[in-house]
Amino acid sequence: MVALNEQLQHCGVPISERTPSPHVIDGLENWRATGFTPVGGSQTTDQRNHNYVNEITQRTVGTGSQVVFQYDGHTTPTTGNGNLTSDSTLIYAYDAFNRLIQVNRVSDGLVIGAYVYDAMNRRVRKTITNGGLSGNIPDGSTDYIYLGNQVMEERGSSNAATRQYVWGNYLDECVQLTTFVAMGSQNLEPGSYYLLQDLLYRAVALTDSSGTIAEAYDTDAYGNTLIFTAPGADGNWWGDSAVQSGYGANEIIYCGYRYDPESDLYYVRNRTYNPALGRWIQRDPIGYSGGINLYEYVNGRAVVSQDPAGLFDNCPCPGGVWEGIPGGNASVSSGLIYGVVDIISSVKCATTGSTAIVEHAFNALGVVAGFGGGFGVRMSVTGAPDADSLGGGSSGWLGAAGIKIGIRAGVVGIRINVDTGAQYSGIGFALGAGLGIPVTGVYLWGNSGVLSTHCKCKK
Repeated sequence: MVALNEQLQHCGVPISERTPSPHVIDGLENWRATGFTPVGGSQTTDQRNHNYVNEITQRTVGTGSQVVFQYDGHTTPTTGNGNLTSDSTLIYAYDAFNRLIQVNRVSDGLVIGAYVYDAMNRRVRKTITNGGLSGNIPDGSTDYIYLGNQVMEERGSSNAATRQYVWGNYLDECVQLTTFVAMGSQNLEPGSYYLLQDLLYRAVALTDSSGTIAEAYDTDAYGNTLIFTAPGADGNWWGDSAVQSGYGANEIIYCGYRYDPESDLYYVRNRTYNPALGRWIQRDPIGYSGGINLYEYVNGRAVVSQDPAGLFDNCPCPGGVWEGIPGGNASVSSGLIYGVVDIISSVKCATTGSTAIVEHAFNALGVVAGFGGGFGVRMSVTGAPDADSLGGGSSGWLGAAGIKIGIRAGVVGIRINVDTGAQYSGIGFALGAGLGIPVTGVYLWGNSGVLSTHCKCKK
């Protein structure tokens, strides 16, 4: 347990407390200044000013002119919704739920992207017009067909399928992409392709069934994206001479998010992410439950975390495993110890009046004595991320009401978790099955599921 805590604490160290870097960061982890040196150029500084609600108000890159940012309600930030409406390059429009519905070019005011959402908060249509931001992105509409929170198929304006997806264990792990029409600026021929992703599910390359690269990608820590459609003269797909394009056959790139080439933004379910700024363009829908800075991306831990819901950071550190994202966790403990913990928990709950006594008492009966079973329903409002990691075997209840139903009988047990809370706007689930030998044996338990509770990196 000590080693696990050390790993999580190391993973959660804010950028400002790590080794020196060319970043100047304030107490709320806003980037006040960032230094970088372009290839063949000299060091350049990206300077930013922020207001008291962490909105970027002004930005100056190198010797360029100062850029002014505007938000809805920007004159009185505490009364507005805090959505970015202009950054001198794009103009943004939102619906009543703060979802991005339209993007215009500042240069000529023309609409380059329009977006439609369904009642489950999923983006179901995208329409590109006027060539996008660069002027060379193909116009057209795309309809998205979902299974849960994953896009399974895309259809064009004629309602014919253009892309289909096969997903792995993790929510944004794209295993196979099948195209039905020529895609990308290189007109990649229709067929089945396979996306290669790293440990943060950032796409590296798209290959065919023989393993030959058909398209390659490069992103920095915060998602600034390069798409390569052909290798350079030296055969290097990621070299300076490789052929770059503004759009490709695949749009699942940074951390498995969906890249919008018409705007250079990423659609990440509940919000829209701007990689050039390294932050969200809307405030966090779950408020300060996701962190004190409502625009900050993954609490400044982009090299170790991702945010598939657009709500909070998920940390894939050693031991920092999600209960539903990507594939659950597993625990091994002594049946006797597990039963004793439940006995202690039932006594503690009895003294505090918690309904958890029902579950813990029956768990103790079933595990320690080796007979009977247990059924319990518990309501919990604890804010501790790991408050229930021993007593009930879950990864904790994160600041809001949660319901757990436990059924254990004899040697074989089945558990269903239904989690709700401020850390996730929706309902996730986890299914588990366990095998244990009462009193002296080893008790095993595993969980799996889709978008359930998550691991918070500790600072």
